Amino acid sequence: MGGSRELRLELPGGTAVAEASLDSEGKLRATIDGRQATAQIVPVSVADGLDYVIFTEGWLRRLRAVDRRDVSAEQSAPGGSLRAPMPGKIIDIKVKDGEEVRRGQPVIVLEAMKMEHTLSAPDDGTIKRVRFAIGDQVEEGVDLCEFESK
Repeated sequence: MGGSRELRLELPGGTAVAEASLDSEGKLRATIDGRQATAQIVPVSVADGLDYVIFTEGWLRRLRAVDRRDVSAEQSAPGGSLRAPMPGKIIDIKVKDGEEVRRGQPVIVLEAMKMEHTLSAPDDGTIKRVRFAIGDQVEEGVDLCEFESK
């Protein structure tokens, strides 16, 4: 992205004006209707292209650019999964097997790229079984726990 760009966003709550810049290390700085935000953006190679993992203010999101004309690009991953967004080390587990959780509740803390990333419950549900222990190294995309949505 390089320099700063002004964008006009059409959102469900109305139109917002945003200005954003991305530096060479993947740090995004944005101002949206006067509110400032920063995020770290990490490109992650996947079999069919490139995903972007965005870390900001205690949460992360994984984005995939999808060509709307390509019907094969539909998401096939089951809802309610909790997968490692990148390779890393489990440094904290915030839940126990059998525990009921709410959407957004912290579940596992992963250390990756010299940063701590708190992974949250994708939905209200039950943690059936945590598959890893503190100190374990995990690969990108591995299911970190068995999760059952309500």
